Amino acid sequence: MLTPPSPGGSPQTGDGTTDTGTRDGADTATGAENVADTATATARTLDVSGLLCPLPVLRAAKVLRSLAPSDTLEILASDPRTWEDIPALCARAGHTLHDRVREGERRFRYRVRAGTRPDPS
Repeated sequence: MLTPPSPGGSPQTGDGTTDTGTRDGADTATGAENVADTATATARTLDVSGLLCPLPVLRAAKVLRSLAPSDTLEILASDPRTWEDIPALCARAGHTLHDRVREGERRFRYRVRAGTRPDPS
């Protein structure tokens, strides 16, 4: 469920993420398409800046579980421990870490594609 967009922003979802309205596979800045991604997957953003371990990873895991396979989650964080924790989450839960970027001393950006949900049995 989406809530109205914040002033100058994208609509907020009920789980604290932002639906960017973009489709994974297309670079909106250049118009280039990443053929490795599906054209129907949606992109969402989770900002966990200001939260400390273990909260950034717990929140990311919760959102990733709610996404359809191949949907992309962009995670914005300020805790340096996420540099190791987000890749470990991806490896453990079957998600794909597309990239991670250090944008300053305490600013990190991750792009994760949700994997298939494990069989509950």
